[in-house]
Amino acid sequence: MLKITILFFYYDKSDWVKKYALNSVLWSTYPEWELCVIDDSDEQNAEDVVNEFFEDNPQYEECRDRIKFYPTGDTKESKRRRGDSVFGIFGEKAMYETDGDICVMLCDDDALCKDYLASLNCYYSLKENKEVPYSFGHLMPFPTKWCFENGVKLDELKCVPYNKGIHLVDLNKRKACKPYNTLDSSQVSWRINKAKDIKLTFPSPLTKNIDA
Repeated sequence: MLKITILFFYYDKSDWVKKYALNSVLWSTYPEWELCVIDDSDEQNAEDVVNEFFEDNPQYEECRDRIKFYPTGDTKESKRRRGDSVFGIFGEKAMYETDGDICVMLCDDDALCKDYLASLNCYYSLKENKEVPYSFGHLMPFPTKWCFENGVKLDELKCVPYNKGIHLVDLNKRKACKPYNTLDSSQVSWRINKAKDIKLTFPSPLTKNIDA
């Protein structure tokens, strides 16, 4: 069973994180994971957000020791001068410090399907895939703001085909929302040992380059 390291990029979306992103990791059907929180907050730091989450969701308490924090210490002024954050630097630090086998990224306005980590383990563990260095998974557009404003819970969502795209449907209200993006870093996973072999680095500070 492979250990999966999740690089979680957080920036001031505390309510969305507590309702969707954290829940989606902790309810995963796969047990061998760690969450490395790259904290670039200006308003409420990630460790406080996570502590509040566990206070409201004590059933997940045993998962707390699998979460590590990497605060960037960046400020609004330094970001303004530079034009972006330093997510990439701290993402690299977390990846090079981990003893995980597979790495995947997750942003604070995204969520993982329940079986996503288990699917990654199955894929990378197959004999014929032993040398595969990285892969791209499917993305289902997840309009967090729309879900949050409409009180939609993570487990109330399902994806249905709609022409060339996908609509997320609230099973209770039967409302549909058009997808608004087609690519996200959470689609990408890779073998950590392969990344270290080639001395992989994330372009920094531009976070859009991390997706690329």
